[in-house]
Amino acid sequence: MRPLFRLLLFLAVVLGKAAPPLEAELYPAYNRMYSNVNGSYHPGWELWAEAKVGYTVDFAADRLFLHPAPGIGFGVFQTNPPPNFHDEIESPIFVPQLLVGVRF
Repeated sequence: MRPLFRLLLFLAVVLGKAAPPLEAELYPAYNRMYSNVNGSYHPGWELWAEAKVGYTVDFAADRLFLHPAPGIGFGVFQTNPPPNFHDEIESPIFVPQLLVGVRF
C-alpha cells in the first residue's frame, strides 16, 4: 500500500467526523498510450485510484450544489505499459475537481 494512501486512511479513522469528508475511488480505465521510444501505441488496462477530500455547498433550497474535491491520483496496476513508462511518469498526481449538481 502506498504511504500517502496509508496516511489518508489513518487520518480518516483517527479523526472521524472532525476531518473533512474523505472519499476513495478505485476504477478501471482503458488507455492507448503513445511511446516516443519506439513510435507505437500500447493499448492496455489500468486500475486507477484517487483519494479526495471535499465539502458540499448547497444552493437554491438544496436543489443545486457545488462539491470541490481536490485529490491525489495514481495508477495501481497497468497492462502493456510503453517502454520507460515507469521512469517517465510522475505519480501520484494532483487531481483537481469541481462537481456541480442538481438534486431532483
